[in-house]
Amino acid sequence: ILSSASGNTSVLEVHHCNLAIEILEDATANVFSGLAVEDKSNAYKAMIEAILATDMARHADLVKRFEAVVEDGTKDQSREAIFDKDDLSHRKVVREIVLKAADISNVTKPFEISRLWAVSVTEEFYQQGDKEKAKGVEVLPMFDRSQKTELAKGQLGFINFVAEKFFTTVIGSGFKGMQFALDNLVNNKKEWNAILENESPPPTVVPK
Repeated sequence: ILSSASGNTSVLEVHHCNLAIEILEDATANVFSGLAVEDKSNAYKAMIEAILATDMARHADLVKRFEAVVEDGTKDQSREAIFDKDDLSHRKVVREIVLKAADISNVTKPFEISRLWAVSVTEEFYQQGDKEKAKGVEVLPMFDRSQKTELAKGQLGFINFVAEKFFTTVIGSGFKGMQFALDNLVNNKKEWNAILENESPPPTVVPK
């Protein structure tokens, strides 16, 4: 639906870039307004690159580039990343990794909050699928309401195939302060497995 307006590549991410730029056009919200012309141009470029890197189609490439930076920065085979703030390629990859971590962080939140976000995201996917069906567009299985995909199965699939490896790699390579995120993810995985095994929906808990 958005492809006709934003192109066929990274459609939602391009849309997010456009919205970010639109917000920054408001003088009261433009955090780049005090920058010199060249710095402002670099800031916009960095922002756009980081947003585009959140596209799941680019996920494997981003992780690969991050691991390459880690390997370049290791010494004594410690696998501890040595971030060189003067290396523009290091800064670019780390910037994109941090935003990527935020983008998929739902599964790292406390379970009661993570579950509510999962419900909301699933409904958003279904609504997109409904609109695509109405326009005769092919719908991905995860967006198809008629598939009745089990919420727990969907969350476990994302954790097992994407999130757990991602956060393990990122935290193990130097972002030690993010360990809480991986701890929450592991706990959420146990919770979803328990729900799946019991075949009963989790209780509705509204976070305070």
